[in-house]
Amino acid sequence: MTDTQPQRPRSSPRGRLDDLDTEFTPAPAGPAAGPDHAARGLPADAVAVLEIRRGPDAGQQFVLNPGSVIVLGRDPRCDVVLPNVTVSRRHAEIRPGPDGFTLADTGSLNGSYLNGQPIDTAVLKHGDDVAIGVFRLTFRTGDRTGPSVARSAQGAPPRSVEAGCATV
Repeated sequence: MTDTQPQRPRSSPRGRLDDLDTEFTPAPAGPAAGPDHAARGLPADAVAVLEIRRGPDAGQQFVLNPGSVIVLGRDPRCDVVLPNVTVSRRHAEIRPGPDGFTLADTGSLNGSYLNGQPIDTAVLKHGDDVAIGVFRLTFRTGDRTGPSVARSAQGAPPRSVEAGCATV
């Protein structure tokens, strides 16, 4: 017996974000982004922060240390755990480098997106929107002199992440 329903064209999961039957929505406007506007309110020793803006853990912040590679994924052993089936176990990495921090997809099924565009690797800038599965995250940089006032949604200080997600 033949199927009478029209076949829906399949698109590559590594295509544009709108090819995935989802919509890219920039994170809500926060402090002015750009090279001349460092984020205020970061912990005094923070170089950069990754904040979950949309997803199950919205509001949670992760301090990025320049000496460590940070692994993002669904696996509970990852540095930044994004617990949703749309996220691969070991989805992406944030690597420090001479140009700042670089986002690198680690061969995930659904891909990683920077400002709505699919990426394999890309240098992060202040205010960039990162999309990983259902999560939308914002990368913020700051100066080292700001007061330590950043808080997560629960009122706890932001987590400082250390490298350590085991390869599965």
